[in-house]
Amino acid sequence: MKKGTLMCMGAAVLFGLVPPALNFLLSSGVSKAGGLLGPNALLFVGSLVLCIFRGLSLTVSIRTAVLLLLVGIAGMGATNLLIGSAFAYLPTGMVTTIHFLYPTVVTLTEIVFLGRRATLTAFCAAALSLTGIACVSGAGAEGGGAGIGVVLALASSLTYSFFIIGSERFRPASMPVVAGLVWMSGGSLLTALLYGALFQPVVLPSSSVLWGVYAVFSAMIGCAFVLLSVGIRSVGAVDAAFATLLEPLTSVVCGAFIFGDPVTSLSIAGCSMVLASVYLNSRS
Repeated sequence: MKKGTLMCMGAAVLFGLVPPALNFLLSSGVSKAGGLLGPNALLFVGSLVLCIFRGLSLTVSIRTAVLLLLVGIAGMGATNLLIGSAFAYLPTGMVTTIHFLYPTVVTLTEIVFLGRRATLTAFCAAALSLTGIACVSGAGAEGGGAGIGVVLALASSLTYSFFIIGSERFRPASMPVVAGLVWMSGGSLLTALLYGALFQPVVLPSSSVLWGVYAVFSAMIGCAFVLLSVGIRSVGAVDAAFATLLEPLTSVVCGAFIFGDPVTSLSIAGCSMVLASVYLNSRS
């Protein structure tokens, strides 16, 4: 298995820990804008300091700057806001699994609009992943869920597809990954500030325990985006998208051990299909 694929899988494990942590922070009084602010501020400042330390240039054309900022605004910032909003209507695990329609969205977009060669293996991997995600979602949907939550989770899959594709297509090949992260995390940070100013105030943790969770939560997201960005540069958008299918599996496991969510034979079958789709796609 390629090194880039392994990095994307590592990012997926970290991202899989994020929804339970975000849901906990939101239920403890942190606002959606507050939940978005910390991780992106950390990623932006960390990437900027690293660029300065390594003497990397952040100079790009106006077109590239606008595109990378849009990737950050829509692909990173809007995705997190949509997922956080969906938690108000659906269980954490169900939101995550619906969100993970994005590998199929990425695959179809690359084939239909961007000239990627269509292969039987790619379509089989997409079908297998959709079936597996449907199994996991169905296993966690016994309590029902509001339609608006499904719409929000589906919308997050579209915005995140834009992040995956945009990270590969809009960042010049000569631009270091960390420099691209400065621009993209800057866009996402701008989203948090604007959302806080226009819709909901930025509310940060109110206790030392919550600040500890918030710090770990922010660090996980920052590290995950670094790993994912490097992985996308290495293996491309489609392979990266399928490798990150480990994220809903991590969420299912966390839900079982931390929140006591039931693990059924249907969810186990779904997880197995998702893992099989990752392997199948890596062989295509």
